[in-house]
Amino acid sequence: MMETARVDATHRSARAWAVALLALLALLAMLAMVSATVGCSDTPSPPIPPARVEQSDRPASQAPRSPAETPSATPVQAWRTVRSAAGTFSVRWVAAPDPIPVSDPFELDVQLFVDPECTIPLTGRSLSVDAQMPHHGHGMNVRPSVTEITPGRYRVAGMLCHMPGRWEFLFDVTAGGLLERAQTTVELK
Repeated sequence: MMETARVDATHRSARAWAVALLALLALLAMLAMVSATVGCSDTPSPPIPPARVEQSDRPASQAPRSPAETPSATPVQAWRTVRSAAGTFSVRWVAAPDPIPVSDPFELDVQLFVDPECTIPLTGRSLSVDAQMPHHGHGMNVRPSVTEITPGRYRVAGMLCHMPGRWEFLFDVTAGGLLERAQTTVELK
């Protein structure tokens, strides 16, 4: 009799664990469905001031063009400039197309300069570019390719910001094994 009671208690205990495990799995499945439908875009981001737009003394006909533009296109005048964290170089960049599309590929035309006024090109460096959403804990789902067009000027192809919100563009410049970053915020709508 004692043995039967012990077996019954073991079966009840195993059954209770199985029910608890099934309930936990059902809860996890529900949470996964909710997070898949809500997504991280529902988390509000604080408003961020736009990146500084460079004003040029050059006439519009002499303004730098983005790599994706054709000769018949209107010249780009909205170059953005950001100084590196240590202040040793400046990055001037423009997107093509501009404004940057959400969930569509785009390119960046990037120029590196020694001075804040962007008059002395910075050459002999390696550039890598990435974009992140720090408030959401993720970055782009793709890896862009960087091609040096002329010394100090690069084309960054394959950029894709897959959702609207606050993005941080990271420009990493490497020389002699040392890396320095310039970082700017872009708000995509």
